[in-house]
Amino acid sequence: MGAEVQQRQRIFRQAADWMLKQQSAPLSAAEQQAFEQWVQQSEQHQRAWECVEHLNIALQGLPGKQARQILKQARQTRLRQLGGKLAVVCAVALSAYAGWMGWDSQLRYQLMAEYSTATGEQKRVRISDGSQVYLNTRTAFDTQFDQQQRLIKLHYGEIHISTAPDSYPVKRPFRVQTRQGVLEALGTVFNVRQLDDQTCVAVIKSAVEVRVTGGAPLLVRENQQLCFNRQGYQPLQMMDVNAVEAWQRKLLFTYDMPLEKFIQEIRRYHQLTYFQVDDEVKNMLISGSYPLDDLSQVLALLNRTYPVRVEKKLAGRVIFLRAKAE
Repeated sequence: MGAEVQQRQRIFRQAADWMLKQQSAPLSAAEQQAFEQWVQQSEQHQRAWECVEHLNIALQGLPGKQARQILKQARQTRLRQLGGKLAVVCAVALSAYAGWMGWDSQLRYQLMAEYSTATGEQKRVRISDGSQVYLNTRTAFDTQFDQQQRLIKLHYGEIHISTAPDSYPVKRPFRVQTRQGVLEALGTVFNVRQLDDQTCVAVIKSAVEVRVTGGAPLLVRENQQLCFNRQGYQPLQMMDVNAVEAWQRKLLFTYDMPLEKFIQEIRRYHQLTYFQVDDEVKNMLISGSYPLDDLSQVLALLNRTYPVRVEKKLAGRVIFLRAKAE
């Protein structure tokens, strides 16, 4: 067994050890600091911890003793013939349990997709036809290029695409497939976000043709945006390109966004953090520009600008947003 594979195994087992420790008793302040330092050591450490977190979530419906036993077994699994990402280690270690636990689809695609990002990660890639794709946080997609088409299968998350001219002898359409339909680029720069129940597309340059399953196509032109589901299209809207592309500058632009939705957007970029928004403030409208990579600054801005009281528990891993006392 190579040193690299042994290192991946060691990191995964350390992640499982930390989860078992947290389940047995609350961490002391020193232990909490040591855990946070361990997670931040490398991307491999972060992916291993995300993997163990997913396993723990899947086990929550089981009796505590049985859940801990499965986690211990996952920790002890011997992993052979491994290569590539630490995610593959995680997939092999948990594969024995994945089928009967109804494994989370995002975890599956994060482990196995051709391109993916973890929580808070963003990256730019050039795919095989020369097109550039910028992946936002928690995103996964595969490519399928053949003689008939250039296809991106967006499993979840958000991508910004700058399409390249096709060098193939016969021109092939460039398409993006989501759970709700198919988008065909017409010489385009565009942004696509896959949500749980709908897809949203914003066209920065040229146009995109959208087709829901069994429906007539709809053309989305430059500076327009559209959300749709399997049943049909929502009304076309004009879009603000600065707001649409703000995530690439690690910013969130908002205008009259309810606080509950605002927090949902912010939490996409931060792992190991749980938010609770009280009913009294969840519909409060939030406007402005907020940094996606600095949660402390976001909370400070909310506390200073709005009648919202921020309470932190468990070394900032649990955050309550409540109405300020009058």
